Amino acid sequence: MSVTVTGGVAHTIANGTITIRTFESSGTLTVAGGVLTDVEFLLAAGGGEAAVPTSSYVAGGGAGGVLTGSMSMQLSVSYTVTIGAGGASATSGNNSIFHTQT
Repeated sequence: MSVTVTGGVAHTIANGTITIRTFESSGTLTVAGGVLTDVEFLLAAGGGEAAVPTSSYVAGGGAGGVLTGSMSMQLSVSYTVTIGAGGASATSGNNSIFHTQT
């Protein structure tokens, strides 16, 4: 039985040996048919927004935080993916979450 992964958008690279799944909005990543080991992930939080200008010079907002790591994914489990929104009006953005990683 082969492992099937659904959710997000699949991008296959390295002559078909690596699949990357990306999420641009919140969703679910589901694993069926087996266990995946050493799954690598990269999470990027929403960045902050620039302040309202008081002059003709304004700096941009800051980037969101980044978290990387690896984990095993179990058979027939759905993993929640939450995409953190960017900040508004000179505020910080929100965290992105993958399963228990935030």
